[in-house]
Amino acid sequence: MPLFFIMKRMSLPRYLCATAILALLGVFVSHKMEEHWGSDPSRVVIDEVVGLLITLVSRPKGWKEIAIGVLLFRALDIIKPPPVGYVDSHVSGGVGIMADDMIAGGISALLLLLMPKRMQP
Repeated sequence: MPLFFIMKRMSLPRYLCATAILALLGVFVSHKMEEHWGSDPSRVVIDEVVGLLITLVSRPKGWKEIAIGVLLFRALDIIKPPPVGYVDSHVSGGVGIMADDMIAGGISALLLLLMPKRMQP
């Protein structure tokens, strides 16, 4: 979350570029860590960081909307509905580690954008 609070001040193109760079680095680093620690090691959290950054791409200002985004992302990351679960179980390596969280983040971002205005702060 601290990274989000720094990045939310960026313009949207810079926010997206920084998130994409972190995602690419995440694929590389996750692949290397998987070689040392086994399949989808829980010590690797860059996938969750990128997933949350994707979730909060609208760069919400209020705590309520940020909290809802975090809860949506965590729910999708834990429950793993399709297509999140499919990617989690069928894609391996660094791409697999990152992709399921990135998809969960995309779905969460869409749900957050579609949230009725009366629920927003």
